[in-house]
Amino acid sequence: MAINYSISYRKVNVAVLDEDGHKQYDEHGVLITEPVYKAYANAQSAGDLDTKAFAKSCITTGSILWSTADIIAMLDDVLGALESMLLQGKRVELGDMGTFYPSLSSKGCPLDETWVASAYIKKAYASWLRPAEMKDFKEECTFQLVNTRNTEKVLVKMNKTGEESSTIPISQSAYEASKSGQIEILPVGKYRLTVKSLDEAKGTVSGGGVFETGDVPTFSASAKTGSHFVGWVKDGKIISVNPNSYFVMGQANVTIYAMFELNGQTTGHVVTVSTPDSKMGGVTGGGFIPNGNSCTIVATPNRGYVFDYWEDEEGETYEEATYTFTPTQGKHFTACFDVE
Repeated sequence: MAINYSISYRKVNVAVLDEDGHKQYDEHGVLITEPVYKAYANAQSAGDLDTKAFAKSCITTGSILWSTADIIAMLDDVLGALESMLLQGKRVELGDMGTFYPSLSSKGCPLDETWVASAYIKKAYASWLRPAEMKDFKEECTFQLVNTRNTEKVLVKMNKTGEESSTIPISQSAYEASKSGQIEILPVGKYRLTVKSLDEAKGTVSGGGVFETGDVPTFSASAKTGSHFVGWVKDGKIISVNPNSYFVMGQANVTIYAMFELNGQTTGHVVTVSTPDSKMGGVTGGGFIPNGNSCTIVATPNRGYVFDYWEDEEGETYEEATYTFTPTQGKHFTACFDVE
């Protein structure tokens, strides 16, 4: 069994970073922040259990054979005893079930008035302290992404009308994030790949659509007269310099941009890195490097392996695992590792 969850969007303030990744402060030493929207998981109920259903569950999971009536009677006795102890002001420690204790909610009494319990204590109630074993059982769980109730209503309508996708109104905060007042609803397990041109005056793109995890959609870029294609950009990084490229879909919507430049007006060069076997090690660095700027690429071997050398597309090799240079043309580097 899995814990069902859905996704919601919330507005949060994050620190503004400079080009070196450092937090920025104003002249008064106050941290500069900006609002962004992030996705968060929310648990969704898989159903409710009443006392009888819970008792039946105890029969199937317990080590002692009890009847449903016996378990219900025992639960009633336990709850009665627990209430009696709480009314006496005692903390009740029940091992793996946690600790129960009395709590009070009150309103403030002005200091120039006489405290009267009945007048200022608003309510008395039971609080529960989770046992350590139950504070985080993530490692024992599996998770299943499901639709919210509103989404389910839209999907029912889509099934009736034959629509493949739809939109629903969203909250004001998400409205500001989406800029349109609508958010696309897709069936669970399907995600959208959006392909855009950073400058349609210089080039156009084709491709994209709705896909499942593991699908490998293709897309292409076509430069207009007087321009040339530079590379595909995802999350601010060049992921491919091939105008006819592909992407392996994960479990999220993805937007990929095509970058073009005017002929004879190159403002930088694209550096890409890869490794033939990610089990042996990983690579970072590269991207679009403005003219005159340096570029650092890093190869990091996994346990049991060592870095051997970098090799560019012309067959030249470099022995430094962390290699810094100033590119004068586009380059691709392959990191080679060996067994330790």
